[in-house]
Amino acid sequence: VDLNVAFTYDFDEEQRSSFETTHECWKQFFLPLGSKWNPVEAELVPAVGTAEGENKDAATTEGEAAAPVETTTPAAEIKWVPHRMKLGAQYRSDFLRLPVKEHVEQGKIPLLVIHGAEDKSVPVEEGRKLFELAAEPKQYLELPKANHMFTSSKDLKKVISAIQTWQQKWNE
Repeated sequence: VDLNVAFTYDFDEEQRSSFETTHECWKQFFLPLGSKWNPVEAELVPAVGTAEGENKDAATTEGEAAAPVETTTPAAEIKWVPHRMKLGAQYRSDFLRLPVKEHVEQGKIPLLVIHGAEDKSVPVEEGRKLFELAAEPKQYLELPKANHMFTSSKDLKKVISAIQTWQQKWNE
């Protein structure tokens, strides 16, 4: 697990260059609309063809109040929309120092690795390498036609089921 390589999967060339020159960059995240747990610095990303600060998919603007996401809101009802945040040098430094390899080799926490074989963001080989490094208990699930975000409802249902089964097994 080479975090310098992983960094290139999470940040494109323009973002990496920005980190080098200005020590910060903008990064997009999908966050639940209106959640009180979203970072305060997260800004809605304008949808294509909308004014700055407006997001058609979100059906709201930054100035309007969105329906709050409560802990009791069913997952299927949560609307995930693109936000962006400016990340500084500390974020990059922390990212590159994460002891991922050491932790998965120790196996102190059960590890479930789920990867789509058609993932264009992170090569499936990276998921396989992570799984091979990991100590037991571990499980690997590779979905042959899935992409990085599991956008097919069929694949997403498999992912959710695998996570629920894994959680039930290890949370007893």
